[in-house]
Amino acid sequence: MKKLQVLFYLFLSLAVITSCEKEDDDDDDDDDVFSELTVEQNKQHLEDDGLAMLDKMQDMENSAAIDVAAAMVHFMDLADPFEGNPNIGKKSTIMSTLKPVIAVAQMREFGNDVLFHALKSAQDEPQSIQEAYDMASGIYAWNNATQVWDYSDSGTEIVFQFPSTKTGTSNNAETKVYGYEGYTGTIGYDLEDYEGDLPENIDISLKADNTTLFTFNFSASYTNEGEPTSVSASMTLDSFSMLVSASNTNNQKAEFLYELKDGSEILSKVVLGAEGNWSADNIDNNTVIEYDTVYYEE
Repeated sequence: MKKLQVLFYLFLSLAVITSCEKEDDDDDDDDDVFSELTVEQNKQHLEDDGLAMLDKMQDMENSAAIDVAAAMVHFMDLADPFEGNPNIGKKSTIMSTLKPVIAVAQMREFGNDVLFHALKSAQDEPQSIQEAYDMASGIYAWNNATQVWDYSDSGTEIVFQFPSTKTGTSNNAETKVYGYEGYTGTIGYDLEDYEGDLPENIDISLKADNTTLFTFNFSASYTNEGEPTSVSASMTLDSFSMLVSASNTNNQKAEFLYELKDGSEILSKVVLGAEGNWSADNIDNNTVIEYDTVYYEE
């Protein structure tokens, strides 16, 4: 999975050490443009914008999805949902697909940064593989009487049904993992003895009382040698949406996008790009590993 990591991080480091070039459209216009506002007026604008952003972040942390996701985590702590599934042999792999929902449950404790880290984690090292997905497919329903999860082998989706609150007794909430697709073609580089498929798509939704509170999507595309050309992770939370994506165009141009929106309003956006030779051979040939040597004297 390291090629996914290289695609996501490489241009970030390059963006730090390379300078941005001004577009040439206005080369003949050298006049500096200054704000007509006073220093105090500009300071007030910055303060107002900062407070408005804080209000938006507070709205995110007040989402009903947080309580529902926390309830799911609570019931999973009480009992292993996969214990009743005789097919499961890779619990850790399956649980990793739920990281985005678990991140929502942690927002009030750790802030909304956990969402960004969950999206980045989905790009860094996606663990969902077809075999594990197929083994876990089915419905896991919380049984309040027995305090365990009842498993039924049904369908091609992974569905968790549970109460929407920690003290609830009826299963009015649902987390669904679905739409998995994997790349099964040639992989022209070493994946440390891994010979399975590479994740191309997976979706997660969180609902309560038939209302969708949270969605997550991971998608990736590859060359005919299995090298990633694009990786993206996106989520919606109430009216908010977040997107983190990276792309590699013909091993010559790398681009990165981070965007946080409330409806159609862009709250935060970062776009980075760099050009170079991003081929696997060039990356391997120009990667330098340094080791620190520590000497001890008796």
